[in-house]
Amino acid sequence: MFHVALLVADSEPAKAAPQDLPKGVQKAIADIRDFLPFKSYRIIDSALARMNGRGKVVLNGPNGERYTASLDYHELDTKGSFLVDQFALAKQEEARPNAQPLPPGHAPRAPEQPLVSSFRIARGESVVVGSSSLGAGKALIIVLTAMP
Repeated sequence: MFHVALLVADSEPAKAAPQDLPKGVQKAIADIRDFLPFKSYRIIDSALARMNGRGKVVLNGPNGERYTASLDYHELDTKGSFLVDQFALAKQEEARPNAQPLPPGHAPRAPEQPLVSSFRIARGESVVVGSSSLGAGKALIIVLTAMP
């Protein structure tokens, strides 16, 4: 089982009292505070996902957009270490109610993937998978925790 958290990092201090973040997310943020310029972090959405080698979760973004986080992995050993072959965060296309069908020979636009990564993770560990700039001193940050 994995916990996927989508955060917004901001270069401005939080205007409201900081929210309680899950312990794994707190530790991951503590690890990146020294080299990222952000002063506040807030969870936009998160999901628990039970997977067996691969899976997907849909998360809501900061402005109502939707993202699909997909994960392909395999177990490295019996101690609970995993190799994430590919973690991808893709922004879903919005449905356009009056959209015209594409003419023959034209493919739909591929989903925007602001983040693609591979890494190792152990049970109980949280990893900052990556970040994607939102502009104006803000960024999306994705944190993955392999549940113990």
